[in-house]
Formats: sequence, C-alpha cells, structure tokens
Amino acid sequence: MLAVLLALAAAAGYGGSDFAAGLATRRASVVRVTVLAEVTSAALLLCVIPFVSSQAPSLASVLWGAAAGASGVARAMAAVAPGSRPRRGRSRSLGTWR
Repeated sequence: MLAVLLALAAAAGYGGSDFAAGLATRRASVVRVTVLAEVTSAALLLCVIPFVSSQAPSLASVLWGAAAGASGVARAMAAVAPGSRPRRGRSRSLGTWR
C-alpha cells in the first residue's frame, strides 16, 4: 500500500510541476525555468534526506545521483536548444502531412 501512495504522490508532483513549468515559460525563458526547477528540486531533496534515511548516502550513491541529475539537465537543455525542433514534412508515425 505504501508503494501505491508513493506512486500517486510522485505522479501528482510530476504533473503539478510540469503544469507549473508550462505556465512559467509563458513569462520567462525555458532555460531559466529549467535551471530554477533543477535547483529547487535539489534543495528539496537535501531537506528531505534526513527524514527518510537514518544514515548518510554512500559516495557511490551520491555520484550516481549527481550523474543522473546532470544527464537530466543535459536532456532538458537539448530539448530546448536551437535547432532541436523537428523538421516539417511527412510524419512517419501517422502517415499524414503536417
């Protein structure tokens, strides 16, 4: 039952943050919103760690987490980079003209 509650909380958090980021990008640049979201999530994570774990994470765990965070930021930045827009033309998945 705990897994279901955690999954629901994660889904609500992801959906809420995605919606809020979409609204925020109407007023600020996408890069600024992405960086702010990453910094905020890291700060929240650092606040929650003492309550969910009785011991400090190992160095390997911290390094894996840092690598995952860096790759997430790189993926997000690549998605909004100039030239990352899909080309216009025939869509292979739908078979229709755009």
